[in-house]
Amino acid sequence: MEETRGEAFAKGTWRVRPNLTVEGGVRLEASTITQSGDADQEKSFFFAKPRLQATWTPMPDNQVRFRFERELGQLDFGDFAASSDLEDDTVFGGNVDLEPEQRWITELTYESRFLGDGIVSIGYRHDEIIDVIDRLPLAGGLSSVGNIGNGTLDQLAVNVVLPLDKIGFSGGQFLVRNTWNHTEVTDPTTGETRSISGVRASQPAFSLSQDIASWKLQWEMAYLPKLSETSYDPDQTSGFRGHDYFEGSIEYKPTTTLAIRAQMNIWDDFETERVVYADRVTRPVAFIERRAIDPRTFYQIRVRKTF
Repeated sequence: MEETRGEAFAKGTWRVRPNLTVEGGVRLEASTITQSGDADQEKSFFFAKPRLQATWTPMPDNQVRFRFERELGQLDFGDFAASSDLEDDTVFGGNVDLEPEQRWITELTYESRFLGDGIVSIGYRHDEIIDVIDRLPLAGGLSSVGNIGNGTLDQLAVNVVLPLDKIGFSGGQFLVRNTWNHTEVTDPTTGETRSISGVRASQPAFSLSQDIASWKLQWEMAYLPKLSETSYDPDQTSGFRGHDYFEGSIEYKPTTTLAIRAQMNIWDDFETERVVYADRVTRPVAFIERRAIDPRTFYQIRVRKTF
């Protein structure tokens, strides 16, 4: 696979009032993807990506942002070639006709700042998705990654950053965030409405961090109480559910050009589930496979030097 890409853009800013700014622009993107080997094919794409953002500050430390934009997804070269998963007895066909996913995004965000570095942010986003990339049924019992039609995404994002200096925890911050996603697309096998594969419905996270400037040290602890994901294939539905994921890190910067970082990741057990159907027409359940996974604990040390 080979891709040649070019882009041109223009941008303008209008300060309507001291507390209201409007930004507008457009990007013109052209690309050519060439495939050689078992199939020789070349496809060219051209997309215009307009963008409009308005920023309103009704009062100090409070801001409302509105965004309307067209975004273009990046194709995965691996989806153009056939592959197989021998562990699950699954064969995936390649798709030389794959088109990039397009999104028309409408987003509204309210952000309030307090106590210096404190932030409360609430955002709602709606995506109209064109050419959703998911799993397509093929003849001969095969499937492939392909464009399955249009879909939607509705997202609510909440982010809270609480500085802890006022309670004597100098340089400390407590962070809470979550993103709730609701997606819809028509399944190409069943014709029914379902979620888009690989989009997590929710994933809350909590973290505690501290910057100790006198020691040239930063540390952070993060906790994810639960996480899950589902994928839809013409012959099966698969996914995983997990909980209690911990991550801890500490970074020491003895100089401005040297950083030493140690990190530890701890997973509790999580479960994978695969529902396999006997056929693609009536889709009776042939069997359900569940696996309890005991993941390893990861340790990492990284040394970075800049010149």
